[in-house]
Amino acid sequence: MNRLMALIQREFIENRGAIRTTPIVIGALYIIGALMTIWTTVHFDNDLYSFKEGVRMMAEVPEETRGALIYGSNLLGGSLLFTFVLSVVIFFYLLGALYDDRKDRSILFWKSLPASDTITLLSKLLTAMVLIPLVFWAVYVATQIVTISIASGMVMYAGENPWTLFIALGQPLKAWFMVLASWLAFSIW
Repeated sequence: MNRLMALIQREFIENRGAIRTTPIVIGALYIIGALMTIWTTVHFDNDLYSFKEGVRMMAEVPEETRGALIYGSNLLGGSLLFTFVLSVVIFFYLLGALYDDRKDRSILFWKSLPASDTITLLSKLLTAMVLIPLVFWAVYVATQIVTISIASGMVMYAGENPWTLFIALGQPLKAWFMVLASWLAFSIW
């Protein structure tokens, strides 16, 4: 078990850019997009009259319709870019998993260690099936929390309660775990 964890840690260290940096960049792009939306709204609507009217109209929509819209579009729809990039990262990680060791001849070093080929392959497979989706999911959840906080601040400024307006109805925990389950199922496929 210790050898397997050491090999998984080696995979993480060797592929740090794809596993760690890529989801952080995507999350930063989402947050920058949210901040640019706020800046544009404030720039073109000084008193935020249009935004306040939009929030008021949103409060008049029935709760079940508003909840389904928020759950589907914002929380699950927000994972589309993460899902696409996750599939590309896993594809290229698996494509280069065995080739890269042979290309730079580091396989000769790794062969001298007391780890069998089975454990090495298992570590690469577990990295692709579990570690990469979990890292992407953690960054996705952190990104969602930041964007929900930004949206809550805007809604509170408009004079509404963000919890009753969209947070409780959107069921973020359910959406986040649905995304994680779909990513893990996708990685098995």
